[in-house]
Amino acid sequence: MHKLVAHRSVTTQTIPPDIRELEDERLLARYHGGVSIPPRAGLPAA
Repeated sequence: MHKLVAHRSVTTQTIPPDIRELEDERLLARYHGGVSIPPRAGLPAA
C-alpha cells in the first residue's frame, strides 16, 4: 500500500477512497492488510 500512497501523492489516512475507486474499476483487489493487482483473464500471474 505504501507504493500506492507514494504513487498517488496521498497519505495512508486519505488513500481508502482511492482504493475503493480502483477496486470498483477492478484494477486492485483488497485483502486484510493491503491490496494487490488482480490477475487478468488470459494474462500470466505476475
